[in-house]
Order: sequence, then C-alpha cells, then structure tokens
Amino acid sequence: MMDTIEKRSMNKTREQLAEMFIKSLDEQKLPWYAVWNTHPQQNAVSAKPYRGINAFLLSMVAAAFGYEDPRWCTFNQAKKKGWSIKKGAKGVPVEFWSAINIRTKEVMDFREAAQKIRDGEAEQGDFRYYNRNFHVFNAAQIDGMPELKRVTPTADIGLIRQNRDTLIKNMAVGFDGNGADCHYSPAQDKIVMPPESDFRDTYGYMCSFLHEAGHATGAPGRLGRGFGSTREEYAIEELRAEIASAMTSQQLGIPLTEEQMQSNLDLHKAYIQSWAQAIKDAPKVLFDAIKDAEQISDYLIDKGEFRQVIEAEQVKEAQEPGAMEEASRDHGEETVKQITVLVVEPGKVPYTKEIGDDWRAFQAEVGGTFQIIYPGYDPVGLVCNDDGKLLGLPLNRGLLDDDGELYDVVAGTFFLVGLGGGGTTVSLTDDQIRKYEQRFHDPEQFIRVNNKLVSIPSSKDPDLHKTGERVSTPRGSFAVTSLTREQMEAAGYGCHHRSEDGKYLIMGDGTRAFAVAAEAPELKKELPRQEISFCRISNHYYAKVQTEKGVEQCAMQFRPGRYFFETAAGKVHMLTPTEVERYMKFVAEEVNLEAVRQQTELLRQKTAGQIEQRNKTI
Repeated sequence: MMDTIEKRSMNKTREQLAEMFIKSLDEQKLPWYAVWNTHPQQNAVSAKPYRGINAFLLSMVAAAFGYEDPRWCTFNQAKKKGWSIKKGAKGVPVEFWSAINIRTKEVMDFREAAQKIRDGEAEQGDFRYYNRNFHVFNAAQIDGMPELKRVTPTADIGLIRQNRDTLIKNMAVGFDGNGADCHYSPAQDKIVMPPESDFRDTYGYMCSFLHEAGHATGAPGRLGRGFGSTREEYAIEELRAEIASAMTSQQLGIPLTEEQMQSNLDLHKAYIQSWAQAIKDAPKVLFDAIKDAEQISDYLIDKGEFRQVIEAEQVKEAQEPGAMEEASRDHGEETVKQITVLVVEPGKVPYTKEIGDDWRAFQAEVGGTFQIIYPGYDPVGLVCNDDGKLLGLPLNRGLLDDDGELYDVVAGTFFLVGLGGGGTTVSLTDDQIRKYEQRFHDPEQFIRVNNKLVSIPSSKDPDLHKTGERVSTPRGSFAVTSLTREQMEAAGYGCHHRSEDGKYLIMGDGTRAFAVAAEAPELKKELPRQEISFCRISNHYYAKVQTEKGVEQCAMQFRPGRYFFETAAGKVHMLTPTEVERYMKFVAEEVNLEAVRQQTELLRQKTAGQIEQRNKTI
C-alpha cells in the first residue's frame, strides 16, 4: 500500500480516492467508468457540478453504493434547509479550494479569483489559496430532500459530427479519417482514425476520437504537456487521455456501451499494472493525471464548441418543477431551543454555554460561516469557522489522529456540540463535557519545524499553573500560580500589591489577579536538568536522563500543550519551555539530516542505475 509518510501528507479526499482507484485497477477494472456511467455529481444546494478529484471520488462512491441521485450536501447545508441526515450515515470527504484577497480580505472561489486576475481587477500576488475538507452526504442518506426527476441524457449525433469537425479545425491538427487504427502521431501532429463505418455506432467512434484528440492537446502551441520518452511516461499519458475522454463523454451525454467498455479494457490491459504500481508508489501521479485530464477536457469542449451540446443535455435533465424553490423557502421564525455546548477560545480554558440550536447561532458563535468536523468516535461535533485560516484567525487547538500525531489545527473560536439521531444537534452530556474540557483544557502555541506545525506548551496562562492554594489580603482572596514574576509580566500582568507577610505579589491585568511568589523558591528537582539530553532511534525520539539507577532512555510523550517522559520507576517529568525548545531544535536537526541522507541515497541509486544502463548499452 501507500507509503505511510506520503499517506499522512494527503487529505482524506485524496487518500480515499487513491485507495479506491488502486483497488479497482487491481480488480482489472477501469475506475473512470464510474464517472462515465453516472450523472454528473452535483451539490444539492448550489446545483453546481463537482469537478476533478471530487467528481471522481463521488462518482466511484455512488457506483459502489448504488446511489442513483447525484445530489450531495454537507451536514450544515442540510441543517439550513431543514433536512436531516439519516442515523448511521457516513459522509464522503471532498476538498474545496478557496482564495482570499490579502488586501481586501475577501474570500471567494479560486475560479472567481482567476477571473478577477484575467479581467485586470487583481494581481496574482493579491491572493492566497487554501484547501479544506468537507464531508458530504448523498440524497439517499438524507430525509426531507425534494425528489429530483430527470431523464438519461443521450447526445445528439448530428451535433456530435458537426462539433468533431469544428474541434479539428480550431485545434489546427491534422486528420486522417481512413486509417487502419486509432492513434495520434506527434511527429506529424495528426489524428488518425478508421472510417466511422468500422465502429458499432457514432458514440463508439467519438469515444476513440476524443481519446486521440486528448493526446493531441499535449503538442506545443496547445497545452504543451509533452509525451515523455519512456514506457512509464507514456503509460501516464494514456491515463490522462482515458480519464479526459470519460470526463468529456459524460458531459456530452455519450453513453458507454458494454462493447466499448470491453474494447477499452482489452486495449489497456498492458497498462493497468503500471498504473496501479505508479499510484501505489506515488499517489501524486493520480492527482496530477486527473488535474491534467480536467484541463484536457475543458480544452476539447472549448475548441470543439461543445457548449451547445452540453446545454441541450442540461435541458433534458428535467428537474421536478419548484423542487429546489420549495427547499429554499424559509421555514419561518420558529422558537429555537437552547442547547449546552463547550466553547473553546484561543488562549483560554474551555467553558460551557447555552446557545440556540440553529445555524444562525452557530455562525454567531464562530464569527462566520461554519463547518462541523468530528474529533473522535463519540457522537460529538466540533463546530468552527470554515474560513478561519484564510481569515488569519489565531491558531487555537491541534487535532490529533489515532496515533497521537498532529494532523490539523483549528483557527479561531470553536465549540463542541452533541450529535443526535437523524443528523440533529443536541446538548453535550456531562461526561462529554468533562472529557472534552480535559482534552482541550490547555491552550496551545504552534511553531513550524521543517515546514510542519508542532504544538508546544503554553506558559502564559496563569490558570494552567494554579497550585490549588489561595492567599488572602485585605483586598481579597487570590489563587496562587506557579509562574514567576517575569513570566507574569511577559503575559501582561503588573504588580498590584504585596501580601502582608511579604511572601507573595498580587499581580493583575485589569480583569483578573493572581498571587505569585515574591522570590522564586528553590525547586526540588528529582533530576538534574542539565543532564537531560535527546537521542533518536529509528524514527522515534527519546530523552536520556539521570536516575537513581543510572542513565535511562525514556520515550517522549505528548499531550495537547505539553511534552513529558516517564522513567522506569514510574516518575513522570514535564519538560520546561526551555527544554521543549531544545527538544524541537534536536528534532528539526535530525529531520533535516534524514532528508539529506535520503537525497544522497536517491542520487546514489540514480547514478548506479545510469552506470548500469550505460554498461548494458555498451
């Protein structure tokens, strides 16, 4: 299967698509038939069709589960419409690219951004692009969604013949319609096709023609993609052309017959193993091929002036009159029930709050449009601003995978809410509040190590360092924090007054006050801090510490906001902020060294291969 490191670098959408793609190829099936044989997958609210990777994944899932309705929507889209997700339904992750204008802070679809650049309304450097994941549910998994009536699209043969000639003309590519087989000649820049009479029907002819025309788009002066010189490179070019042909045929309403399916499978059996192995070794090969195929398909449709064909098919998609309008109507100003949630703000400890159980209250709480993600296996949703990172909201808390690895960071205020049956949101239980208050209790800071975000303990919040003691002065009673005077001053606290015995300073920030030791006491340390060092064994990092038994090698452990290790004697030792910095520096240096080692090894292998090939040639 895929390399673990590369797998972790992918988002859930790409990981799932790669795995389904490989499985299909291993079963001697061509995965793009799922795209070809289904209606274009579309968002149920906007009615916009999904494209690229999302279209592929949703089509394959729809084919696997027998979903006949091509409409999908997110949890919060369904909630806004008054629809409910069926109990036990599992969403499919899709990716969505957004652009933010760093000057105006305007957030938009990346295609809108591209149009503004083309129109001269903005420059390329004005935008930053961000990719995020959403889980969508099919109409078959949703109660309350209006029925969608449609007919199976079938392309107009006359229009197809006409637009084939238009495509050849506008591409300025050579064409031979009396060849012995189907191919594209890069040397002659010519598409060669047998007569249409050699094919079962015009649809079969056009499938093959679009495949060869897809190859022709790679020539200089068109998309300028190049074709490669090795068998492996040509195999990937075949993959691009096949996917592009399927994408284009679907949009044009060209049906895929059993005969055409079998013919294509026979033609490409020699490549199937190469495709599967290439994607297993580097999933990026698949995503690049889909991206290129989408570009090829758009080019063919544009140059062939196929828009009229597509528009004709859209007219045939006879949607039930008034269905979407009915779903869009406001459901009135009903009394909104209150639910108990756990709010987590950046730099603060979590707290419970009563809010309205509707999308308006959710938006108000996170400061904008929201998404719901799932931090564990409990029926609990994490509601956050879906544009938090784009808007530059402060980083809040990290999200960990099953291995305790940081895979994402939530930006801005978020809250946790219970999930009931049928896609409803409910109050958190007392147990859930306790669990997630503990999970997200400690504020976190984040640093970048080798282009990767890593959480470090936050030492600026006195609440996190309360000793449980209190000090009383004539001006009140104050909780004691273990932070030093210097640390409190760095956190924005100033000295207000001193306790009567002179042992404590009362320090406040205008809203809160804490008691701090006037003089830092001598800390009883079980381990000499200067004797803590770090080492790496394989891909794991350890602390080497002096104990009663001598030097021990202790596994480093992490919990949100803190690093620690545990000796064989069962003693847990927290790392100080200074030691954390030392640890992170050590890890960064080791990671960089490993990268150098890998590059050196790859260069050695490449050189050895070149020498071996030269010797064979000689």
